[in-house]
Amino acid sequence: MTNHKNQNILEPGSFFVFRTPLLARTQLYFLANKEYSQLQVAYRELLKQYENPDLQQALYLASPDLFLQLDRWKKLIDTENPPKKIRKECNELSRKFLMFLLRAAHRCTPFGTFAAVTVGDFKLQRESNLNLSQLSPLIKSSRLDMVYLLRLRSILEADQTIKNQLRFFPNNTLYKNGDDMLCSYFDEKELQHVASSKSFNEAAWELFTACREADGMTIDQMIDFVIDPELTREDCLEFINYLIDHQLLISELYPHLNGDEYLEQIHQKITQLNQPTHHLAFIEAIRTRLQAIDEAHQAQEGLAKYQELLHFLTESEEAAQLELKNDQTKEKELVQVDAFKALDGQELSKTVARDIVRKIDLLYQLPSPKQSPHRDLETFKEAFFKRFEYEAVPLLQVMDEVVGLGYPYGKRVAALTPNLKALKVVFNEEIPLKNAASTQETNIVDEWLHQKYQEALRNGQSQIDLTLEDIKQLKQNARSSDEKMPPAMLTMGKLLFQSSEDLIHDPKNGNPRNFYFHLYHANGPTIGNLFGRFCYGSSSLHEKLKDALATVEADSEQVVYAEIDHLPGQRVGNVILRPQLRDYTITLGGPQTNNPYQIPVADLWLKLTNDRELVLFSKRLGKTVIPRMSNAHNFSHNAHPLYKFLCDLQYQHSYKRIPAFFNNRQWQATPYLPRLVYDNIIISPQTWKINKKELEEFGFKRNEDFGQTKWQVKIQKLQTQLKLSDEVLLVEGDNKLYLNLSNPLCLDTLLQKAFKNTQVVLEEVVEQVFPSQAYSNEIIFPIINTQPDNKSSEEVVQLSKIDSLVQKNFAFGSEWLYYKIYLGNLGADRLIIQHLYPLSQQLKNQGLIKDWFFIRYTDGEFGTHLRWRLKLTHLNNFGEVVQLFTQALLNLTNQKLITHAQPDTYQREMGRYLPHNIDTSETLFGLDSWFVCHALYFLAIDQQSTLSTERLQLVLALQRIQALFQGFELSSETIQKIVQRGQANFSKEFGFDKHPKNKLLKNSITKDYLEQLIKPALFQDTIQGVSPDFQTFMNQFTEAQKPILRQVKENLLQNGGNETQIISLTSSYIHMFVNRFFSTTQRFQEMWLYQALLMAYNNKQS
Repeated sequence: MTNHKNQNILEPGSFFVFRTPLLARTQLYFLANKEYSQLQVAYRELLKQYENPDLQQALYLASPDLFLQLDRWKKLIDTENPPKKIRKECNELSRKFLMFLLRAAHRCTPFGTFAAVTVGDFKLQRESNLNLSQLSPLIKSSRLDMVYLLRLRSILEADQTIKNQLRFFPNNTLYKNGDDMLCSYFDEKELQHVASSKSFNEAAWELFTACREADGMTIDQMIDFVIDPELTREDCLEFINYLIDHQLLISELYPHLNGDEYLEQIHQKITQLNQPTHHLAFIEAIRTRLQAIDEAHQAQEGLAKYQELLHFLTESEEAAQLELKNDQTKEKELVQVDAFKALDGQELSKTVARDIVRKIDLLYQLPSPKQSPHRDLETFKEAFFKRFEYEAVPLLQVMDEVVGLGYPYGKRVAALTPNLKALKVVFNEEIPLKNAASTQETNIVDEWLHQKYQEALRNGQSQIDLTLEDIKQLKQNARSSDEKMPPAMLTMGKLLFQSSEDLIHDPKNGNPRNFYFHLYHANGPTIGNLFGRFCYGSSSLHEKLKDALATVEADSEQVVYAEIDHLPGQRVGNVILRPQLRDYTITLGGPQTNNPYQIPVADLWLKLTNDRELVLFSKRLGKTVIPRMSNAHNFSHNAHPLYKFLCDLQYQHSYKRIPAFFNNRQWQATPYLPRLVYDNIIISPQTWKINKKELEEFGFKRNEDFGQTKWQVKIQKLQTQLKLSDEVLLVEGDNKLYLNLSNPLCLDTLLQKAFKNTQVVLEEVVEQVFPSQAYSNEIIFPIINTQPDNKSSEEVVQLSKIDSLVQKNFAFGSEWLYYKIYLGNLGADRLIIQHLYPLSQQLKNQGLIKDWFFIRYTDGEFGTHLRWRLKLTHLNNFGEVVQLFTQALLNLTNQKLITHAQPDTYQREMGRYLPHNIDTSETLFGLDSWFVCHALYFLAIDQQSTLSTERLQLVLALQRIQALFQGFELSSETIQKIVQRGQANFSKEFGFDKHPKNKLLKNSITKDYLEQLIKPALFQDTIQGVSPDFQTFMNQFTEAQKPILRQVKENLLQNGGNETQIISLTSSYIHMFVNRFFSTTQRFQEMWLYQALLMAYNNKQS
């Protein structure tokens, strides 16, 4: 829970962004005029609204085709006694024009000039001076559409004069796998990312390396590099063009989605050429015309400038020379516009934001069901662990569906044959996944809300009030949670106030706040996704956002945050393009340059930590890399697997959240939901769900006759029964359309939606209920967690030390032999003691092998098995060792002691045990395996100990772990860190970290266990009830492991090791020992042992 004793942990950021529609809500008041209850009259009044030049300009930018229908629409309205066909056409056009007007006067989502963005700083003062009607006139920021720009790029690259001067780079997704070179690229014809696989070519690979090291090469430079006496320049040119055509080499004109606007990128590159030809003049003419559009202060002038640019881009001689004349690009796709308004001296006090944040902080303290794990990531983690365990693997290899896992794991998109592509359907071949279905968890907040809901229905109340006393009571009765507050959040909602006086808070003079805040959301950990693309039109927003990101997500010695730079599609580039916000970028599908702040995907590796968290890191930097996407792109739809994975990885951690309240799944079918309010925070407005059947019961039809007055009687009856106001919002996902039910045009819109979709969702207009200004608004601002619980990522710094000289894989036939020996769930200990251990020792005594070790494992296909590994003294011994071991395994199979056995490739866990330490670790595994085999043998034959076998095994396990601590000469502080982390991780894994199961875990370690068994095993030389032979054996083993552990520490020290690596290695050695020593439920045993260690060490300290 949040600590409020000393200070507020959550603090609003320094800036805010208002989003306001083009027109005031007062522009819609004509809809309520009863004189317009006849359709024809309503049409004419609607037409009057489009005399507004600002509205005409907005319409033109949004839908040029509909803009051209204005004159036609007027003629249809003026037609006297129109036939049915004309009436139908007029009605359809009127409905479309109404939609845009309603958007212009109520919806705040930026779309062309239909809504504007205003940037400001919170002021450190008590007073506010804010009137949204007095913001500055519209300021436009126009740029060419990405579809057109990418077409321009293709034409420029096809020009031989330009192409010969461009630098080319290797595709940054390029990697070698066996006999293939693989990469991915954006196919501009198919408008999708495709994988490319070509046979490995040594000359090409050397050229890629040279291009990368030279930071790009021209075609002539590449020809000079590859040419030899047997090749002509024409041969070399053909070879290089082949690499360019197949996107293995990419030019410097490729768009960067995290930098300057793309037209500026192209202009800069072309300007640097020695012979820019006529293309440069064309590009500069475009820039001039775009600037003229933005400088046009009057809407009519701006509209003329847009049309002039359109003609230039498609009909001019310059366009014809560039083969852009009469291009297929649609008119509405040519120019993208963002609109801004300035505060013009107005101010907003930070006390307003602090009041909102304090209430949000309290809402965050309410218990809410734990956030469901990200399904695709969780499934991927399971598959990653089964394949690679804790090994570090190149990201490109993991993402490859052929040699790796692909992403999302278990889902593959079927390749469509040409005859099926015309169907425009995506076919999924989906492998059934674990835990596909889950139920929505309920908690005491849901129970409280259900009780309040029933009370509201009984009493006819339209509002439920959540009080401070309710929050305190719900907190008191809630279970503890280990979920942390996000390090930062982005808050969005409506600020409802009539005048600046409503925003002043002066408790000394008895002046309470009189504003309300309709909270949409307050979510983390990212804060840039709603701001990114608007930074081009506002240098102020750009700098403020950069500063905020540098504050909450600062790079460090261990971690860097990197923006994902990727073009997932042509038009979507308009949304995801944003200026540089961070130092580092992860580039995907573009050119691999020498920019030290560019992290190509080929440099990224992936591993699982002991906490089962995915960690991405740069081999070159030796740092964890946390990807970020500071834009609002819906990356889950038909996305490139690598792009989707990087975006999903942003949300790997489960943070605390505000309860869903009425947004919970259990309320989705409820026909009416009252308003929910906490103090001056509107958590959710009133909501109604009306289905087609209900409307029919009131006599409504899809094509209602609005020529008569009967419809007014029907709607009044419906409103009376449902207690509906005239003003409502029609909700479709994130889109909320204002309607006035007393107007036939609005009601017709509602009926069309209801009869088409069988149900509509209506929401109250909060501006009608709470005092508010003429302009609707949405305010967005970051919230900073001043005491974030940032997880340390030091554990993976070591991974930059990966050394390619250390052999990682040993196929069957190399110096390491590896057998998987499958057997039933029981009987493994007897098999080890009586057969496999004696045989392994025999081979070692005969000098045929240097060492051996084993682990236990369970896979989904065949179940329990032993993984037995033997290291040959010489490869010449391979045949003899294989013959002896295979014969022994055949005998065991015939005796039904095992089901089957198979050889396999031994893949060293380099990421977990480190390349410079893997040989020493394998030596320790051998000694540990010898210890386990001897211990299991002693346990089987022991007659002297008075302790039970189960208790004796626990004593040996605790002593073995303590011997590891002592052998490493660990401080008590380091031991505490290892024990606390192990206990936390395993109890969380099995759900024993929360009440009541955590109490069960503690109670399993009775006082008798603690005093008579655990503490003596850890802190005494002799233990009552244990045979002296066991103690002698343990002492011998402890001495034998000391030089090995000293070597481990030396390995770490020589390679820049630190305490974090010692902790990680020690935990891994404990984990593998427990795996070998217990025949079943090893992870449960490890959880219990860590709990025992924690209680013993805490008891000893106290």
